[in-house]
Amino acid sequence: MRQKITHIVRNPLFQAFILPMLLWTVCTWQPPLGNNTLIFSDCREQYYPFFLAFREALLSSESLQWTWSLGMGTDYLGLIAYYCTSPLYLPALLMPENWLLSYFCLLTPIKLALASLTMTFFLKNLTGREDKALPIFGCLYSFCGWSLIFSLNIMWLDGLYMLPLVTWSTIRLLRDQRTLPYILTLTATLLFNYYISIFICMFVFLLFYCYQFCKWQGAKQFVLSLVRITISTIVVLCLAAVILIPAAHGLLNSSATQQSTIPVPITKYLIPVADQSEAAASWQILRSTFEGNGAIFPALWTAVKTTIPLICKAIGHTIYQAALAGFYGNAVTSPPAIYCGIATIVLTFLCLLSKEKPKREKIAYILILAIYALGMVFNGVSYVYHGFHYPAGFSYRFTFILSFITITTAYQSWLRRENTHPWQALLAGGMTIGYLLLSARFRASGIKEVNIFAIALFTLGMMSYKTVRVKHTATEEVPDADGAASNRQDAKDPAPQKTKMKATASPASRRELPPLCPPVFC
Repeated sequence: MRQKITHIVRNPLFQAFILPMLLWTVCTWQPPLGNNTLIFSDCREQYYPFFLAFREALLSSESLQWTWSLGMGTDYLGLIAYYCTSPLYLPALLMPENWLLSYFCLLTPIKLALASLTMTFFLKNLTGREDKALPIFGCLYSFCGWSLIFSLNIMWLDGLYMLPLVTWSTIRLLRDQRTLPYILTLTATLLFNYYISIFICMFVFLLFYCYQFCKWQGAKQFVLSLVRITISTIVVLCLAAVILIPAAHGLLNSSATQQSTIPVPITKYLIPVADQSEAAASWQILRSTFEGNGAIFPALWTAVKTTIPLICKAIGHTIYQAALAGFYGNAVTSPPAIYCGIATIVLTFLCLLSKEKPKREKIAYILILAIYALGMVFNGVSYVYHGFHYPAGFSYRFTFILSFITITTAYQSWLRRENTHPWQALLAGGMTIGYLLLSARFRASGIKEVNIFAIALFTLGMMSYKTVRVKHTATEEVPDADGAASNRQDAKDPAPQKTKMKATASPASRRELPPLCPPVFC
């Protein structure tokens, strides 16, 4: 019995699930440990009352098609499709009424724990290794900036823990032609919350083409893969129609679909900067250039010189506050929530510096980051990403995908820390510090010394790891009395075996890392 308990406790999946729950509950002192709650604003006025009303409707067998509780009556299925389709609401049917508030408060840490669990599952299956740091990377994902900022919108957190499952099922579809996992996971994601599923579906679209770019096998295989994923997606839409159709009907009658035009001034396209008059002047120069008033090339050059620093200032403002400083301020007007730890930034640069990574994979990784970065810098692109609508607060709702990509890439670099040369770690740390200084320069403010200290400390650890590891291994592999050499050399050139290769591999060969997986999860 004790061995079974020890095995469960040491399981990285169990650790990845329990750690976020404990951290969240202790830090916020919510039930069952304390009496604090994070139910305020929309959560108090909408989400919790809808949760209670949905439970009451199910228990009393009331109609789920129409409700008279809002105004003169409204479509209830549209509300349910957006607010109340999480599977974690169902256990509330078995609970007494005085438990509901505590259970609703626990839904946030439970969903964050599920996000850590699914991320750990994804990284474990993607790389084929169980590293001791695996639960930590799962926690980095569950506590990324997006989850902390948007944790108030509890119905969106279902997409956070479904993204790793959808990504893994997409990989299996493209690599192994397994359609069932893809259909099940994507259908579940659409049913749990169709709104966040829009961003996940957009990521699946990008993932398909990145995979084909990195693993090109000819036009015939590309067409077969395209047909396979298209048919599977159509099946998913048919299965999820029970939610999608009422949701579409509700959206057509809501104010969210009334705004359908992109604003013209360039100040609406840029993240808010310090001097809006300068941005307006640059737009006037650009417009006069294309209208033909004056010399074209001098005016164009003036417009470029005026506009580029504003864009750099917007990028620096976003990168510094969101990616490195981890500062967000007001949740409604905060910059993009892409912070997921300084170490992940260093490891990401380290991955790009790896000589073992093909150029195609590096290009695909940079392109997919650039596509999402456009939506963080230009409001016009963000407008398109959000379904041709400007969010009423809580902008940049797609940034959890950037955190997912960054953490996945960082974990792959972490697994290959033994093969990292000190100069690579030093260069990655220097690039991260330069990244910080450059962003702070365009932001026109100082930097936090704690960030530089943390980067330097982590870089020093990565530089010294290989040296310490080599000395430790050399101590373990002392030759015996007969002068027998270590079996590590034998592990490099194992005798060919056609059967049971995995079972008869030497310990040294089991320590060898699998081929480096690309950051686009090919």
